[in-house]
Amino acid sequence: MSNVFSLGRLLLGRGRWKWTLLVLTAVVVMIRLGFWQLDRLEQRRARNAQIGAQWTAPPLRLNTDPIPANLAEFKYRRLTARGRFDPEHQFLLKNRRGPGRPGSDILTPFLIEGRNQAVLVNRGWVPYEMVVSGEWKTLTPPQGTIVITGFVGLDAMPPPTLTTPSLPDETGQVFYVDPMALQGVLPYTLLPFYLVWMPEPGKEGTVVPLKYTPQHDLSEGPHLGYALQWFLFAAAAPVVYVYLLKRDRREEGGNRWQR
Repeated sequence: MSNVFSLGRLLLGRGRWKWTLLVLTAVVVMIRLGFWQLDRLEQRRARNAQIGAQWTAPPLRLNTDPIPANLAEFKYRRLTARGRFDPEHQFLLKNRRGPGRPGSDILTPFLIEGRNQAVLVNRGWVPYEMVVSGEWKTLTPPQGTIVITGFVGLDAMPPPTLTTPSLPDETGQVFYVDPMALQGVLPYTLLPFYLVWMPEPGKEGTVVPLKYTPQHDLSEGPHLGYALQWFLFAAAAPVVYVYLLKRDRREEGGNRWQR
């Protein structure tokens, strides 16, 4: 019991209660940050599970399957579509990064067989030099009816804060893939998303326009390590604080004895 009273006098005596309260507050905050990182870890694991489930699910067939009303429901989902490209109405998606240099992506409408609709297809990336020279226009898509495989593109969709539609400029370039705005300049209805055309296995990065291979980061990130760090700081802070108080008390006692 005497040890408890001695510790209480050490922590609260001589106006030290303010510093003690500050340390306790810091400990509570650090513990809360540790649990916050654990929550982030669980969110990351749930996201990874969602990506894995969506990516391994059978491809959604645009010709026959219903389209989910909520686009987030088939984010990361693979798609197949049978139809034909419309090279007469193409756009460029500005400011896209390729292999170490800037460029643009080619967006070409794809008329879906069996539907009175089309979907914008990101056919791949071309370097800035081909954009400026107009050489990208010579990269025509396959003719006739074909089947393409890709995944749902949402990363270049207009942000919610955009107040004006993303329409093509005089060179046919857009900042965002805005199907609702672009269908106003097209003779058919567009689906409310775009499809990113994936390369055939073994042909990644060999032909311009360079098709995109999806990169899914399924790691758990640094959250567990951060959580452990915060818990360690929370455990160490009061120990260090008490040690410093005891050291100061010994030094004060030694000064009084010398006097």
